[in-house]
Amino acid sequence: MESMNKEGVMHRPRRKSHKKNGFTLLELMMVVIIIAILASIALPNYLRLTEKARSTEAINVLGAVRASEMRYRVQSPTNIYTNVLADLDYFGSTSPASFGTRWTNPVLDTTANTVMVNRSTGPLTGSQIGIELNTGNICGNFAPLGTGNCASN
Repeated sequence: MESMNKEGVMHRPRRKSHKKNGFTLLELMMVVIIIAILASIALPNYLRLTEKARSTEAINVLGAVRASEMRYRVQSPTNIYTNVLADLDYFGSTSPASFGTRWTNPVLDTTANTVMVNRSTGPLTGSQIGIELNTGNICGNFAPLGTGNCASN
């Protein structure tokens, strides 16, 4: 449909332009790919740091148990450590069955002079971490810390 303007020139009416109302599929896919790449870089570091934090939590509790064992030994007439968690002043009204959020089954070994806890949940279930009562050295087979076996004293 053509029309004539004031000067007598014929012209065609303009088409309405279509505005871009969103993102193309290609643009959205590129954003998703970039986010996936960033997540693949950050996630392993996050998991490693959370495992290290959990092991640090267990080490702190083991250090407190060691201090309690040292107090028990000083007060004991025979100058020996105890095998019974309830004898220690550390626990008070809390349950000694759980050390932190993922560590359980504390074992006091007066033969080796160590306190050991086991990893109960998570990717490293079955790992152990401990502390030597005489030296305060950290030991066990918990991989993120790269610790060795507890030496008998």
